[in-house]
Amino acid sequence: MERKVLKMERLGKDLMEWAMGLVVANLRGYCRSPLLRFSKAKSLRNRKNNYILCLAGEEPVGFIMFRFSRDTTYVFELHVEEKYRSLGIGTLLLDECRKQYDSIVRRIVLYVYRENIRGLGFYMRNGFEINREYKCDTFYEMVFNK
Repeated sequence: MERKVLKMERLGKDLMEWAMGLVVANLRGYCRSPLLRFSKAKSLRNRKNNYILCLAGEEPVGFIMFRFSRDTTYVFELHVEEKYRSLGIGTLLLDECRKQYDSIVRRIVLYVYRENIRGLGFYMRNGFEINREYKCDTFYEMVFNK
């Protein structure tokens, strides 16, 4: 499978709809909020975001959305189409994200649902550790330190 990555500051309308559908489909099992689509649409459209897409041929199959602040990169979304999982695409997207500010970033922070056992394992295999567990919430804060 030929893969290529694209860094983008904004997603066009078609890519935005694809990304929104992927996010909602992937989070449906963990988030039962009726406002999921609305809140994610607002988040995906934030002008401070950076995106890296992975394409198989011309078809988008995964993306990572992140922001940079001082010495930290915050990953807000990382999603891969179900039929393309376990093919190294998530790791490829994380690696490309790490390269963006490699000389000044000291850590990468992200949040993952506690119930997302597969996601937790993925991030741990990629060097992340649980930094904080929120007792009243459904998330772990995970950190990758250089």
